[in-house]
Amino acid sequence: MKNALVISVEGVGQNLIGGYGSNTAITPNLDQMIARSFVFDNCYLDSVSTHEQLISLWTSTHAFQRGNHPQLQAITQNGDMHVHDELGSASLWKRVASQGLQATFLTDSPVAARLAESLGCPEVLLIDVVENCEAVTDSTECNAAELFWAAGQWMNSSSRQGLVWIHSRGLNLPWDAPLELRSQFIDPEDPEPPSDVSPPVLRIDKSTDPDLVVGWGQVAAAQVCILDEAIGSLLQLFSNSPADQSWLQTVLCLGGVPLGESGKLGRQVPVPLRQEQLNCAWMVNVPGVLELGRHRAEICQLPDVGESIANYLIHPAENSGSSNWGRDVLEFETPENSKHWPPHLQLAVTESEAEDWVRCPAWSLLRSKDGLNSELFVKPDDRWEVSNIASRRPDIVDRLWCLLEEFRKATLTHQRGNLLELEEDLCSWMR
Repeated sequence: MKNALVISVEGVGQNLIGGYGSNTAITPNLDQMIARSFVFDNCYLDSVSTHEQLISLWTSTHAFQRGNHPQLQAITQNGDMHVHDELGSASLWKRVASQGLQATFLTDSPVAARLAESLGCPEVLLIDVVENCEAVTDSTECNAAELFWAAGQWMNSSSRQGLVWIHSRGLNLPWDAPLELRSQFIDPEDPEPPSDVSPPVLRIDKSTDPDLVVGWGQVAAAQVCILDEAIGSLLQLFSNSPADQSWLQTVLCLGGVPLGESGKLGRQVPVPLRQEQLNCAWMVNVPGVLELGRHRAEICQLPDVGESIANYLIHPAENSGSSNWGRDVLEFETPENSKHWPPHLQLAVTESEAEDWVRCPAWSLLRSKDGLNSELFVKPDDRWEVSNIASRRPDIVDRLWCLLEEFRKATLTHQRGNLLELEEDLCSWMR
């Protein structure tokens, strides 16, 4: 019997994880997992709403599909979450349960807990977190750690099997790391980092003190250090007995919080479509497959994450849902055969109220809804998207805009295979 442990965390960007190249973070447990996992460098959100992100994960549908089809939208009435039967019947939770597997969801998010129940999760455990209003003295008392300590106790007292999904609000909880831990991230001549616990929300301009921006980055690093320790203690439970070697283990960080990139500090409202907020950290340890970790550059989005987990737990012949938008990215990486994603699948699209964002292997486009303002970035060279070359390559801007419209049309039919194959200059890194 196959089993899967999924840990999803809000707000932890790749820039705060050592294994993704961060030179400021201290994340030994995540780094160790990266060293033995498939690491997807280009996994992206399909919505800026955490609620919509979870629906994408659990139904393998893209946010555009639900926007184009009102009957597939999740709605909120009188504070309760309701999901249309057509969407809920194909959820990961019901698909897993239909195979006779156990499924448990543990979270510190009331919204995520209600959504999991609406989508058919048979066991939902909500960990009540009383948010701290000042920095704690012991890292075990941090709000971000409470869920993982509770999950560890539950695992020690339960016969765990099937699908265990743990979802943390992560950096969307108070930044309550001990002051002593925050100070470990400063250089000798740096001032002390901020002592506040409310996550910052600041637009950076010429009058902004650079030390303030650096200081909040140090606080964020301290928060992730605590999360890393808590996640590590949980993963350790799955390495203590041979019976637990059959577990797929995956950690998914749902986008990041800006720490000065693009002139913003903290989560802005409305959420802008920027690389640091859309790019997910996703690592998957498949039992018995890898001795050493392997980075993958293919582009994927949250529906692919959900479908990959479903296909691991459920035999492909029995794994049928109402949507085939999500694709199992792990099927392209097996001991016998390592393949690349078909080019027409390597397209990621996200939208907000004011902007659209399109990503293909060689380019990234950000464009306002009215089409008047465009920003184009070279990939993967311009990792943090600081050099706008839209005026130099208007042809690429127009082609990516057309691909966005083709993407929308494909979501109307739920057929991802209807997407056109990308041309060579949209995929090649050689220019």
